[in-house]
Amino acid sequence: KPDVGAAISGAVKAWASAWSAQDVDRYLLSYSNEFAPPPGMKLEQWKSYRRERLTEPKFIKVSITGLRIRVMGAEHAQASFTQKYESDTYSDQVGKSLLFKKQGDQWLIVEERSN
Repeated sequence: KPDVGAAISGAVKAWASAWSAQDVDRYLLSYSNEFAPPPGMKLEQWKSYRRERLTEPKFIKVSITGLRIRVMGAEHAQASFTQKYESDTYSDQVGKSLLFKKQGDQWLIVEERSN
């Protein structure tokens, strides 16, 4: 049985790495088709918005610290961490949690929250 913690940790790293590389397609592949976009936004609108946000800056650097993983049954897990975001136009640091759902052999993001 594969280690869920290692799989989630890998998924979070791949997500942050795709974001930092401004590789929109790879970044969006981290998200499930069941992903809940912000209220009032359809999934396709959110994807277009994210595509814009990832391609506009000259550079993006996303780093993750303090990763904590909570396994919630066979199909769900939550990753909580501090996310530091830097680009040529903006930088911040927020607490973030990603809810993952196992779909086939992949763990995909179904919910994203900043606090």
